Amino acid sequence: MEPQDAAAPRSGLSLPSLRAAAGVFGASAAATAVCGIPAGFLWGALAPRVLVRVVSKGTAEIVQPETSAFIAADLWFCLIGVAGGLLTGVLGYLLAVRRRGPTAAAGLIAGALGAAAVTLWLGDNYGLAGFRHQLAHSPPGTQLHASLALGATGGLVFWPLAAALVITVSEFAVRFRGWSRALARSRADSRGRLTPGGHWPRSVDCAGDPPYRPA
Repeated sequence: MEPQDAAAPRSGLSLPSLRAAAGVFGASAAATAVCGIPAGFLWGALAPRVLVRVVSKGTAEIVQPETSAFIAADLWFCLIGVAGGLLTGVLGYLLAVRRRGPTAAAGLIAGALGAAAVTLWLGDNYGLAGFRHQLAHSPPGTQLHASLALGATGGLVFWPLAAALVITVSEFAVRFRGWSRALARSRADSRGRLTPGGHWPRSVDCAGDPPYRPA
């Protein structure tokens, strides 16, 4: 057995390829996470606020304990997360995943989780400073709208789940179309094709048997 040539290329990932993959992952994740900024302001603008009454300086109580504002705020967060996941999933697949493959897909999903976290942070702080100021300087009995708060933290997964679903369905649809075309070509080749003159090849007749040749 001859020794392998020392100059032969080694198998595995090289440093440049690892750097390229890290760059694709980071760019995909960052581009997706940035989308959480408008989503956070949108959640802060659309979600209802709980009505509270000032009891003492810096202290307040909920006016209606049975209010549905908490559920409505969580619902708006989930809806915005699903919409963001669908949008970033479609755009990310068309612009990144089709060209860069699984590395870009992983970056998009990680960035989608980051976008959900950014949305939560911005929504929680949307109007928080003003509420604290009013709470500290308003007399007892004053009614205020409290700042937002996400009650169901599980809503953070809606954005990455929606993005992952879009990427998976899109990739399956592309692969299925390729398989269908390949199957159609193989069936056409197995049946035989007409010559440019509109006749069957001389090697076989229409039934697939050797043609009759008179002696």
